[in-house]
Amino acid sequence: MTPPLPTDARPAAGQLAPNYPAGPPAGAPGPGPSYPTGPPALDSPPSADYPSALDYPSALDYPSALDYPSALDYPSALDHADGAAAPGPASAYPAATDPAAADPASLLRPRFAEVALGGALLLICLGLHIGAMFPPYPGLPASPVVSSSWEIAVYVCLEIGWALAAVLVLSRTSVRGGAALGAGLGVVELGLLAVDIANGFQVSDGSEAGAWLALAGLGFGAAGVLVTASTVPLGTPRAPRGRSAVLMLLATFAVVLAYLPSWDKWTAVAPSLHVSGSVTEGNAFAQPTVVMACVLLTVIGFAFVAVLGSVWYPATVGAWATAGAVIALASQLISAVFQLSEAVPSTAFGVSATQARSVGLRISTSLTGWWEADVAATVLLALLALSAALSSRKATTSTVERPGPFDNGSVASPHADWPADHDWPRS
Repeated sequence: MTPPLPTDARPAAGQLAPNYPAGPPAGAPGPGPSYPTGPPALDSPPSADYPSALDYPSALDYPSALDYPSALDYPSALDHADGAAAPGPASAYPAATDPAAADPASLLRPRFAEVALGGALLLICLGLHIGAMFPPYPGLPASPVVSSSWEIAVYVCLEIGWALAAVLVLSRTSVRGGAALGAGLGVVELGLLAVDIANGFQVSDGSEAGAWLALAGLGFGAAGVLVTASTVPLGTPRAPRGRSAVLMLLATFAVVLAYLPSWDKWTAVAPSLHVSGSVTEGNAFAQPTVVMACVLLTVIGFAFVAVLGSVWYPATVGAWATAGAVIALASQLISAVFQLSEAVPSTAFGVSATQARSVGLRISTSLTGWWEADVAATVLLALLALSAALSSRKATTSTVERPGPFDNGSVASPHADWPADHDWPRS
């Protein structure tokens, strides 16, 4: 009950008139205090004890709901994700009925018109890689890629990677996945192309068109990645968490460590002379300085992508970037297998072809344990990235937003079951 106000005081505007008793309590000793006898009649002059009805603000004195700005006048959180100040008048902001503002998930699946340019650039990249297989390519001697099985294996792997990136973008199955895949693939391929071009300058003037076409294709691919990345949020790196991130870092280190030593082993046997010998090829530190620098650029690029992918959030984007780097490295691992079928010249052992025929020299090829270690580490890295992506996706889809419990222990609003009438103080 509202405590009584002094008789000479008026309630503030909008305050309920207090419950004044009609008189002194029954049986109270002595003369009781002076209480007002009640509100005056409507047709009587205002009493000094009660304010007139004219003294209270009417409904017209309060702003109506139309006077307050509606939700359409304010920008949504998506319009100022970077915290920038709101420019311009309220009419400049998109209405809340805009599908992109109403559904944040639409940011991950932009309209086809928004991704068409990025996808087209990725397709041009793919086409230039295919075209690079037919002109002369750096080597000794320079020959088209299609004339060598191990070089075909390299380019087929790269083309599969770029084709997958283009499909992910143009189909909008995973736009940011396509951008991340292309980014990881392109970073490692840049080093591989640098090695080929550097080798070309070692034995010729570097005018072979095949490698330059592939480099042009890589440029279009990088442009496609950048354009596509501008249409979707890609996420951000964060501090490594959990055992999976640590294992991915260790696997990355193992891949880099096993990539640098020799993968190829050539063994020569001359039965008539009871002589045999073997040499290893492919050691990065035994190459000319420029070639060695390009090999180091390749492994640094791979490590950069894999490490960044292991700490990227969301993990699915990091996994796609790691997959791109793995595809590029897998092109080298697979081509090493195809190189086993390539004939090794006897000059690799300091023996002329005539002498080799006279002594019945037989040359065989095999792969060293470093290649096997690199395969194992690469497969482990790919599985860890896949596991991290699946775990992240499962955690995201299994999270259900529920209203928290209220003070009464229910999950519904405590106002939902209130009775329509309560014993409120009355005036």
